[in-house]
Amino acid sequence: MDNFLKFYNWRFWLILYLLTIGLAYYFLPPQIPLYYFSALKADRLSPPYMLFILPTYIILLYILAKLLIDKLSLLNLSMQLLIKSALVMICLITYLVLLRIIILVI
Repeated sequence: MDNFLKFYNWRFWLILYLLTIGLAYYFLPPQIPLYYFSALKADRLSPPYMLFILPTYIILLYILAKLLIDKLSLLNLSMQLLIKSALVMICLITYLVLLRIIILVI
């Protein structure tokens, strides 16, 4: 479990998100399909910089949860481990979704 928690660092995820989007940004078309819930095809398209929205929210959530864990200093170590593991899993799933969108568009 300790190997898994070495990814419990928001700087790691920020650098990973920025590198992935930064490397793929110049290969993306001017309009990418992001919003599949829209009925019209024209409304589904968005500029490539919209890929930054999801990682931004996730990093902010990650920092907020980390601050809350530190401030509340929960005495229950298993609860801390559960929250940290959940944060790492959320970041990993978000990264895989972002990577999948980029691979489908390129």
